[in-house]
Amino acid sequence: MSYRGYSSLHQFLRDAALKIKTPERAFLHKREEAGYRAISYKEVFSQLNAISAYLLHMGFAKGDRAGMMMDNCPEYYSYDQGMQQIGVVNVSIYPSLSESEIEYIVNDSGIKVLVVGNAFLLKKFLKIEAACPKVERIVTLFPHENTTVKIITHQQLLREGTQLHTSLKDKIEQVYKTVQPSDLAALIYTSGTTGVPKGVMLTHENFMSNAITAKILVPSINSDDRFLSFLPLSHVYERLATYYLSTYIGSEVAFAQSIETIVKNVGEIQPTIMCCVPRLLERIEERVKKMPH
Repeated sequence: MSYRGYSSLHQFLRDAALKIKTPERAFLHKREEAGYRAISYKEVFSQLNAISAYLLHMGFAKGDRAGMMMDNCPEYYSYDQGMQQIGVVNVSIYPSLSESEIEYIVNDSGIKVLVVGNAFLLKKFLKIEAACPKVERIVTLFPHENTTVKIITHQQLLREGTQLHTSLKDKIEQVYKTVQPSDLAALIYTSGTTGVPKGVMLTHENFMSNAITAKILVPSINSDDRFLSFLPLSHVYERLATYYLSTYIGSEVAFAQSIETIVKNVGEIQPTIMCCVPRLLERIEERVKKMPH
Protein backbone atom coordinates (compact mmCIF):
# COMPACT_ATOMS: atom_id res chain seq x y z
CA MET A 1 0.00 0.00 0.00
CA SER A 2 1.03 3.60 -0.53
CA TYR A 3 -0.27 7.13 -0.18
CA ARG A 4 -0.01 8.94 -3.52
CA GLY A 5 2.91 6.71 -4.41
CA TYR A 6 4.71 7.03 -1.06
CA SER A 7 4.94 4.20 1.47
CA SER A 8 6.52 6.16 4.35
CA LEU A 9 8.24 9.36 5.43
CA HIS A 10 11.61 7.79 4.75
CA GLN A 11 10.69 7.44 1.08
CA PHE A 12 10.43 11.24 0.93
CA LEU A 13 14.13 11.45 1.79
CA ARG A 14 15.17 8.62 -0.53
CA ASP A 15 13.39 10.25 -3.44
CA ALA A 16 14.90 13.66 -2.62
CA ALA A 17 18.42 12.21 -2.62
CA LEU A 18 18.06 9.96 -5.65
CA LYS A 19 15.36 11.46 -7.88
CA ILE A 20 15.18 15.20 -7.14
CA LYS A 21 18.83 15.76 -6.23
CA THR A 22 21.90 13.50 -6.07
CA PRO A 23 23.56 11.97 -2.97
CA GLU A 24 26.49 14.39 -3.24
CA ARG A 25 24.28 17.50 -3.14
CA ALA A 26 23.95 19.57 0.04
CA PHE A 27 20.94 18.78 2.20
CA LEU A 28 21.62 20.29 5.64
CA HIS A 29 23.72 23.23 6.85
CA LYS A 30 25.19 23.26 10.37
CA ARG A 31 26.61 26.37 12.05
CA GLU A 32 30.13 25.69 13.35
CA GLU A 33 32.93 27.95 14.60
CA ALA A 34 34.14 28.86 11.14
CA GLY A 35 30.64 29.35 9.76
CA TYR A 36 28.06 27.11 8.12
CA ARG A 37 29.12 23.66 6.92
CA ALA A 38 27.13 21.85 4.22
CA ILE A 39 26.12 18.24 4.90
CA SER A 40 25.31 16.07 1.87
CA TYR A 41 22.52 13.56 1.50
CA LYS A 42 25.24 10.89 1.36
CA GLU A 43 26.55 11.87 4.79
CA VAL A 44 23.05 11.84 6.28
CA PHE A 45 22.35 8.39 4.81
CA SER A 46 25.63 7.08 6.20
CA GLN A 47 24.50 8.12 9.68
CA LEU A 48 20.88 7.04 9.45
CA ASN A 49 21.83 3.60 8.09
CA ALA A 50 24.19 3.11 11.04
CA ILE A 51 21.39 4.14 13.40
CA SER A 52 18.91 1.72 11.78
CA ALA A 53 21.44 -1.10 12.05
CA TYR A 54 22.21 -0.32 15.69
CA LEU A 55 18.52 -0.28 16.64
CA LEU A 56 17.85 -3.58 14.85
CA HIS A 57 20.87 -5.11 16.59
CA MET A 58 19.40 -3.98 19.90
CA GLY A 59 16.24 -5.91 19.08
CA PHE A 60 14.05 -3.02 17.97
CA ALA A 61 11.02 -3.98 15.89
CA LYS A 62 8.54 -1.90 13.92
CA GLY A 63 6.36 0.02 16.36
CA ASP A 64 8.95 0.22 19.17
CA ARG A 65 9.62 3.68 20.58
CA ALA A 66 12.83 5.70 20.73
CA GLY A 67 13.09 9.09 22.41
CA MET A 68 14.90 12.26 21.44
CA MET A 69 15.52 15.16 23.79
CA MET A 70 17.57 17.79 21.99
CA ASP A 71 17.55 21.16 20.29
CA ASN A 72 17.30 21.40 16.49
CA CYS A 73 20.37 19.96 14.78
CA PRO A 74 21.33 17.75 11.82
CA GLU A 75 21.52 14.74 14.14
CA TYR A 76 17.79 15.06 14.76
CA TYR A 77 17.21 14.30 11.07
CA SER A 78 19.64 11.36 11.10
CA TYR A 79 18.04 9.73 14.14
CA ASP A 80 14.48 10.33 13.00
CA GLN A 81 15.19 8.95 9.52
CA GLY A 82 17.07 6.00 10.99
CA MET A 83 13.91 5.27 12.97
CA GLN A 84 11.44 5.89 10.15
CA GLN A 85 13.38 3.60 7.81
CA ILE A 86 12.60 0.62 10.05
CA GLY A 87 9.23 1.75 11.41
CA VAL A 88 10.43 2.81 14.86
CA VAL A 89 8.29 5.50 16.50
CA ASN A 90 9.84 8.91 17.27
CA VAL A 91 8.98 10.25 20.73
CA SER A 92 10.50 13.74 20.93
CA ILE A 93 10.63 15.38 24.35
CA TYR A 94 10.70 19.15 24.66
CA PRO A 95 14.05 19.96 26.39
CA SER A 96 12.59 22.46 28.87
CA LEU A 97 10.08 20.05 30.43
CA SER A 98 10.37 19.26 34.12
CA GLU A 99 11.88 16.02 35.38
CA SER A 100 8.47 14.72 36.41
CA GLU A 101 7.02 15.46 32.97
CA ILE A 102 9.96 13.75 31.25
CA GLU A 103 9.56 10.71 33.51
CA TYR A 104 5.87 10.47 32.65
CA ILE A 105 6.43 10.71 28.87
CA VAL A 106 9.30 8.21 28.88
CA ASN A 107 7.26 5.63 30.80
CA ASP A 108 3.91 6.29 29.14
CA SER A 109 5.36 5.93 25.62
CA GLY A 110 7.62 2.98 26.43
CA ILE A 111 10.88 4.52 25.24
CA LYS A 112 13.74 1.98 25.03
CA VAL A 113 16.50 4.30 23.79
CA LEU A 114 16.83 7.99 24.63
CA VAL A 115 19.07 10.37 22.67
CA VAL A 116 20.07 13.49 24.66
CA GLY A 117 21.56 16.62 23.16
CA ASN A 118 23.72 18.08 25.90
CA ALA A 119 25.21 17.50 29.36
CA PHE A 120 22.46 19.46 31.12
CA LEU A 121 19.75 17.24 29.64
CA LEU A 122 21.70 14.09 30.50
CA LYS A 123 22.02 15.25 34.11
CA LYS A 124 18.29 15.99 34.19
CA PHE A 125 17.41 12.51 32.96
CA LEU A 126 19.87 10.70 35.22
CA LYS A 127 17.98 12.12 38.22
CA ILE A 128 14.91 10.11 37.16
CA GLU A 129 16.65 7.19 35.43
CA ALA A 130 15.81 4.73 38.22
CA ALA A 131 12.11 5.48 37.72
CA CYS A 132 12.34 4.72 33.97
CA PRO A 133 13.13 0.97 33.87
CA LYS A 134 12.24 0.48 30.16
CA VAL A 135 15.14 2.66 28.97
CA GLU A 136 17.90 0.29 27.88
CA ARG A 137 20.32 2.78 26.33
CA ILE A 138 21.14 6.49 26.58
CA VAL A 139 22.93 8.10 23.61
CA THR A 140 24.73 11.43 24.09
CA LEU A 141 25.27 13.73 21.11
CA PHE A 142 28.29 15.17 22.94
CA PRO A 143 31.58 13.58 24.10
CA HIS A 144 31.02 11.82 27.41
CA GLU A 145 33.95 10.26 29.24
CA ASN A 146 31.96 8.23 31.77
CA THR A 147 30.35 5.92 29.25
CA THR A 148 28.87 2.68 30.53
CA VAL A 149 27.03 -0.30 29.09
CA LYS A 150 23.93 1.87 29.20
CA ILE A 151 25.39 5.25 28.19
CA ILE A 152 27.17 5.59 24.85
CA THR A 153 28.10 8.54 22.68
CA HIS A 154 26.75 9.36 19.23
CA GLN A 155 30.16 8.62 17.71
CA GLN A 156 30.33 5.22 19.43
CA LEU A 157 26.89 4.36 18.09
CA LEU A 158 27.88 5.41 14.56
CA ARG A 159 31.04 3.29 14.68
CA GLU A 160 29.19 0.22 15.92
CA GLY A 161 26.22 0.81 13.62
CA THR A 162 28.44 1.25 10.56
CA GLN A 163 30.09 -2.11 11.23
CA LEU A 164 26.71 -3.76 11.81
CA HIS A 165 25.20 -2.28 8.66
CA THR A 166 27.13 -4.63 6.37
CA SER A 167 25.43 -7.69 7.81
CA LEU A 168 22.06 -6.01 8.47
CA LYS A 169 21.65 -4.10 5.20
CA ASP A 170 19.31 -6.69 3.68
CA LYS A 171 17.24 -6.91 6.86
CA ILE A 172 16.88 -3.12 6.96
CA GLU A 173 15.51 -3.18 3.39
CA GLN A 174 13.12 -5.99 4.28
CA VAL A 175 11.74 -4.04 7.25
CA TYR A 176 11.60 -0.79 5.25
CA LYS A 177 9.36 -2.47 2.68
CA THR A 178 6.89 -3.46 5.42
CA VAL A 179 6.36 0.12 6.66
CA GLN A 180 2.93 1.38 5.60
CA PRO A 181 1.34 4.86 5.51
CA SER A 182 -1.04 3.78 8.29
CA ASP A 183 1.83 2.83 10.64
CA LEU A 184 2.59 5.03 13.63
CA ALA A 185 5.45 7.45 12.92
CA ALA A 186 5.51 9.65 16.02
CA LEU A 187 4.06 10.37 19.41
CA ILE A 188 3.93 14.08 20.17
CA TYR A 189 2.99 14.95 23.72
CA THR A 190 0.92 18.06 24.23
CA SER A 191 1.23 20.24 27.30
CA GLY A 192 -2.43 19.51 27.96
CA THR A 193 -4.95 21.95 29.35
CA THR A 194 -5.55 19.71 32.36
CA GLY A 195 -3.77 16.75 33.86
CA VAL A 196 -0.78 14.97 32.38
CA PRO A 197 0.52 15.46 28.79
CA LYS A 198 -1.44 13.65 26.09
CA GLY A 199 0.42 11.58 23.52
CA VAL A 200 -0.91 12.39 20.03
CA MET A 201 -0.53 9.40 17.69
CA LEU A 202 0.58 10.49 14.21
CA THR A 203 1.00 8.11 11.30
CA HIS A 204 3.25 8.40 8.27
CA GLU A 205 0.17 9.33 6.25
CA ASN A 206 -0.73 12.12 8.69
CA PHE A 207 2.57 13.85 7.98
CA MET A 208 2.79 12.93 4.30
CA SER A 209 -0.69 14.16 3.44
CA ASN A 210 -0.01 17.52 5.07
CA ALA A 211 3.35 17.95 3.34
CA ILE A 212 1.88 17.08 -0.05
CA THR A 213 -1.06 19.42 0.53
CA ALA A 214 1.29 22.24 1.59
CA LYS A 215 3.09 21.96 -1.74
CA ILE A 216 -0.26 22.07 -3.57
CA LEU A 217 -1.38 25.14 -1.62
CA VAL A 218 1.97 26.93 -2.07
CA PRO A 219 3.21 25.72 -5.47
CA SER A 220 6.03 28.29 -5.58
CA ILE A 221 8.13 26.38 -3.01
CA ASN A 222 10.54 23.98 -4.70
CA SER A 223 13.88 22.19 -4.57
CA ASP A 224 15.79 25.47 -5.00
CA ASP A 225 14.55 26.77 -1.65
CA ARG A 226 16.50 26.78 1.60
CA PHE A 227 14.72 26.70 4.96
CA LEU A 228 16.05 28.11 8.22
CA SER A 229 15.01 25.85 11.10
CA PHE A 230 14.62 27.38 14.55
CA LEU A 231 11.18 26.44 15.91
CA PRO A 232 11.38 23.24 18.03
CA LEU A 233 11.33 19.95 16.15
CA SER A 234 9.73 18.39 19.21
CA HIS A 235 6.53 20.18 18.13
CA VAL A 236 4.50 19.25 15.08
CA TYR A 237 4.62 22.58 13.21
CA GLU A 238 8.37 22.71 12.57
CA ARG A 239 8.61 18.99 11.99
CA LEU A 240 6.00 19.13 9.27
CA ALA A 241 6.37 22.58 7.71
CA THR A 242 10.17 22.63 7.61
CA TYR A 243 11.51 19.10 8.05
CA TYR A 244 9.15 16.74 6.22
CA LEU A 245 8.13 19.34 3.65
CA SER A 246 11.79 19.91 2.77
CA THR A 247 12.36 16.17 2.29
CA TYR A 248 9.26 15.95 0.10
CA ILE A 249 10.29 18.76 -2.27
CA GLY A 250 14.06 18.19 -2.05
CA SER A 251 15.05 21.54 -0.57
CA GLU A 252 17.89 22.41 1.82
CA VAL A 253 17.65 23.15 5.55
CA ALA A 254 19.98 25.28 7.67
CA PHE A 255 19.83 25.34 11.48
CA ALA A 256 19.81 28.57 13.44
CA GLN A 257 22.04 28.63 16.50
CA SER A 258 19.26 30.09 18.66
CA ILE A 259 16.34 32.50 18.58
CA GLU A 260 18.74 35.29 19.55
CA THR A 261 21.06 34.67 16.57
CA ILE A 262 18.39 34.40 13.86
CA VAL A 263 19.17 37.80 12.33
CA LYS A 264 22.89 36.96 12.10
CA ASN A 265 22.21 33.45 10.78
CA VAL A 266 19.86 34.78 8.10
CA GLY A 267 22.67 36.99 6.83
CA GLU A 268 25.12 34.10 6.84
CA ILE A 269 23.09 31.35 5.17
CA GLN A 270 20.51 33.44 3.27
CA PRO A 271 17.43 31.21 3.56
CA THR A 272 14.45 31.68 1.28
CA ILE A 273 11.85 30.26 3.72
CA MET A 274 11.33 30.49 7.48
CA CYS A 275 8.35 29.09 9.38
CA CYS A 276 7.31 31.73 11.90
CA VAL A 277 5.03 32.10 14.90
CA PRO A 278 3.61 35.36 16.34
CA ARG A 279 6.15 35.46 19.19
CA LEU A 280 9.08 35.68 16.77
CA LEU A 281 7.41 38.48 14.83
CA GLU A 282 6.80 40.30 18.12
CA ARG A 283 10.51 40.04 18.94
CA ILE A 284 11.44 41.43 15.55
CA GLU A 285 9.00 44.29 16.05
CA GLU A 286 10.47 45.03 19.48
CA ARG A 287 14.00 45.09 18.04
CA VAL A 288 12.98 47.37 15.17
CA LYS A 289 11.30 49.82 17.56
CA LYS A 290 14.45 50.02 19.67
CA MET A 291 16.60 50.87 16.68
CA PRO A 292 17.76 54.51 16.51
CA HIS A 293 15.85 56.60 13.98
